[in-house]
Amino acid sequence: MGKQKHPTSSSDSKTKSGRLVGLISAVIVGLIVLAGQIFIDPIVARRVRIQESITEKRYEACEKAIELLQRRLASATITGKPVPESYTPPEKIPPTQLEMNAAYIQLLIYNKSQTLADEFFAATGPKKIELNNIVKFVSTVRKELGVDDKDISNLQYRILFPEGEDGLQDKEAKDKQQE
Repeated sequence: MGKQKHPTSSSDSKTKSGRLVGLISAVIVGLIVLAGQIFIDPIVARRVRIQESITEKRYEACEKAIELLQRRLASATITGKPVPESYTPPEKIPPTQLEMNAAYIQLLIYNKSQTLADEFFAATGPKKIELNNIVKFVSTVRKELGVDDKDISNLQYRILFPEGEDGLQDKEAKDKQQE
């Protein structure tokens, strides 16, 4: 075995300078991270809040549109295979033009594409509401909100009646039918 060399002053200075460089590097990295937290984190947090707010508004706009479609359906005289002959609309007052237009505009503002607003417009129809348009609208809402990408537009819409399967809403209507 050979003799061990004792450290010289030049090797001591290399060790000290290496430690100093490591310390300075750590301080610089720390300052960069701190600057990122001070300047970049608030920007990222603000953008996240904006996206969360838009997503929340998107859901609210869809919920409002569905509510208006249901009110429109509940106040319209409709016929067809799933509708009993004795069906009378349970609501007397349909949504107003202002409510419908506001819902349409919100769908245009908050959703990623115009497809949802177009489906809402088709479902509200200038003349009469159609059951298949509501199904198409709900299918588009599911896709737009990322609930599911399956197309459900071929499902048959069912009208759920407040009192039983016969479609009569109240006791008086049932009594008239029995007479």
